[in-house]
Amino acid sequence: MVKQKILAAKNHTKKHLNSFKTEFKKHMTIAITAAFAFLIALVWRDAIQESINAFVISIGIQIQNVYLYKIYIAIFITIIGVIALIIFSRWGAKRAKT
Repeated sequence: MVKQKILAAKNHTKKHLNSFKTEFKKHMTIAITAAFAFLIALVWRDAIQESINAFVISIGIQIQNVYLYKIYIAIFITIIGVIALIIFSRWGAKRAKT
C-alpha cells in the first residue's frame, strides 16, 4: 500500500517535471530569440538613423532643434514599424488558417 503511494507520487512528480522542462525550454527559446531580435533592432535603428541623416543633409534641410529632429525620426520609424507589424500579423494569420 505504501509502496503504491510512493510509486504513484514518483510517477506524478516525473510527469510534472517533464512538463516543466518542456515549458522551461520553450520560454528560454522565446527569451533568447527576443534578445537577438532586440540586438538586431538596435543595429537597424542606427543604420536607419544614419540614412535619414544623410538624406536630410543631401536635400539641404537645416534643423536647429536636435530634439525636434529626433522626434520626427521617432515618429517616422514608428509609422514604418506599425505598418510592418500590420502586414506581418496579417501574413501570419493567413498562414495559421491554412
